[in-house]
Amino acid sequence: MKRIAVLVIIVALIAGMVGCAVEVDPAPQPQVKHRLTILSQNGGWVTAPGEGVFDYDDGAVVVITATPASGYRFDGWVGDVTTVFDVNMASTTITMSADYSIIASFDVIPPPQCRLTVSSTSGGSVVTPGEGTFSYDDGTVVDLVAEPWEGHKFHKWTGNTETVANVTAASTRITMTGDCSVVAGFMPAHLYFDQIGPGLWGLGLGGQGIEAAVTPEGVVVNITSSPLDNPQADPHPSFGAGGYSTYLLKGDFDIRVDYQLIVWPRGSGVRVGLSVGIPDADRMFVNVERVGWGSPEWPNLPFREVYLVNFGDQIRGITSTDDLSGTLRICRRGETLIGYCSTSEGWHELYGAEWSTEDAYVWVSTWSHEYLFGGEEVTVLMRPVEIIEGLP
Repeated sequence: MKRIAVLVIIVALIAGMVGCAVEVDPAPQPQVKHRLTILSQNGGWVTAPGEGVFDYDDGAVVVITATPASGYRFDGWVGDVTTVFDVNMASTTITMSADYSIIASFDVIPPPQCRLTVSSTSGGSVVTPGEGTFSYDDGTVVDLVAEPWEGHKFHKWTGNTETVANVTAASTRITMTGDCSVVAGFMPAHLYFDQIGPGLWGLGLGGQGIEAAVTPEGVVVNITSSPLDNPQADPHPSFGAGGYSTYLLKGDFDIRVDYQLIVWPRGSGVRVGLSVGIPDADRMFVNVERVGWGSPEWPNLPFREVYLVNFGDQIRGITSTDDLSGTLRICRRGETLIGYCSTSEGWHELYGAEWSTEDAYVWVSTWSHEYLFGGEEVTVLMRPVEIIEGLP
C-alpha cells in the first residue's frame, strides 16, 4: 500500500510539472547598419557630419552640410542622392535606407556683369564689338574699333569714356568697371569751315576795331584804318581775326583755303594765312601767307606783294604775286611739311622741310602788326577750309 501511495504522489508531481510549463523569449535580432561615404569636390568641404565613412542605423536621418571656400558657391549634392531631401541645398538631410556615397559639388562664383552700350553718329559704325548692348565680366578689357564710311573719318569717342584708353583713336580699348555707354563720332573726311558743326571751330578776334563774321561764303574779316593793338607784352602787337579748329589733325593731311582780297590797298601790311601748329609747343607752327608788305620802316624790301612760308618764325619761299584771290595749301606726309600757293598752271611749292608728326591744330587768319600795317582799311574773305586726312 505504501508503495502505491508513493507512486501516486510521483505521478501527481509529474502531472503538475507538465501543467505548469515555463515560456522562454526568443533570441534578439542584430540592428541593421548602413554606411555613408561623404566626399567633396574642389572649392569647398563638408562640415557636417564631415568627410569620410560613417555608419548609421537603418532609417536614420542624417544632417549633411556643405561649406564653399572663398570665391566658390555650392552647386549641389551628387552620387547616391535618392533619399537626400533637397540636392540643391547646402544644408539638408539624407535618410539612411542603404549604403550611400555622396559628393558635395562646388563651382567658381562668376565676376559681376557689366553692360556696355555702343552706338555711333552718322558717318560710320562700330565694327568691334558691334553696336548694341553687350555684357562683360567686371574688369574685362574690350576692344573698340570704329570704321568710317567712304568720305568720312573718325573724330572721337564720347559718353562714359573714363576708362577708354584713347578717345581720339578709332581702334582702342575700354576697361569695364561698371555699366557704361560710348558713342563713336564721325565727321566728313573733306571738311569745310561752315559744314563741320558747332564746337569744332572757333572764331577769334584780337585788338579793337576788328570785325569778323562767318557767312555762307566763308569768314569775312574787316580791319579798319586805325585799329588798336592788343594790350599785351609783345614787341610787335598784332590785331586781326580768324577761325581755329578745336580738334586735332592726325597723321598725314592736306589743308586748303581759298581767299579773296575784297578791299586791298597795295602794300597794306596785312597778312592772310593758313596755319598749323602743335599744342603747347613754342615755335612749332607753320604759316602759308599772302602778304602785302607796307611798313615804312622796311622801304627796301624786294617784294611788296608776296606769298611766303613762315616756318617757326623763319621766313622762307618768298614769291612775288599780284593775285587778289587764290588758294593757300599745307600738306604733311610723314615728317615732311610743304606749303603751296595756287597759280594758273597749278600748285606752286613755296617751301618744304622736316616737321613734327604730332597731332596739330589748324587756323585761318587775317592780321597785321603795329609796325607793318599800312593804315588803310582792308577786307578779306577766307572761303571754307577744306581738310583731307589720311592721304593715300
